[in-house]
Amino acid sequence: PGKDEMAVYHRLVEGRRADAFIIVRTRHQDERIADLMAKGVPFVCHGRTDTTEPYAFIDGDGEEGFHSLTARLVARGHRRIAFLSAPTHLTFAGLRLAGWRRAMQAADLAADIVEEAEPTEEGGFALAHRVLDSHARPTALICATDRMAIGAIRAAADRGLTVGSDIAITGHDNIPAASYCQPSLTTMELPTRLIGARLADMVLARLGGADLRDLTEIHGLVQMPRGSSGETIL
Repeated sequence: PGKDEMAVYHRLVEGRRADAFIIVRTRHQDERIADLMAKGVPFVCHGRTDTTEPYAFIDGDGEEGFHSLTARLVARGHRRIAFLSAPTHLTFAGLRLAGWRRAMQAADLAADIVEEAEPTEEGGFALAHRVLDSHARPTALICATDRMAIGAIRAAADRGLTVGSDIAITGHDNIPAASYCQPSLTTMELPTRLIGARLADMVLARLGGADLRDLTEIHGLVQMPRGSSGETIL
């Protein structure tokens, strides 16, 4: 992303250097998708966008995944649950935030602790420090990504908090580092091999002229409760 992003796409398309594209980290308003649609270039998205035109995509059900996670934490007695979000112009971030908010509202809890930063360790670290400094400190931090959660675990340690008992911290992605945190990170995932294989199948189908309406898939997320939320360690 950045000022030269579209120039790269234009060079690839105009120079006929690619037969099709796989677009990742989709945005609500995504110039890449609009441009490829206008030029009739085949593509498949890993994620969704707000266009009303039909397009091929595969995505995880982030809204339902974060709703289920939040409801599970509520059932364990948490009442002040913060959401550390990736930038909400990214579609996945908005869906995950919506799932958290829906679960909080269903439990009649205040969905008022939301902070936003880049989905990196640095972003999670800074946001966690901010919310842990508040006068009504949350008892759980739900992070949009594992990298943010790893940063949040470090911030909690800086405060002398024991992750898993003093505070619950969760993520999404099941990156390799999630299993090696101390404690191991509660997370969820859209199985990588499954999605990679389906993206390959779909982009080949797209090149073969398949109907776009047959190339849309939303998959449920696999929940992985571990020690960072004080749950069963997997």
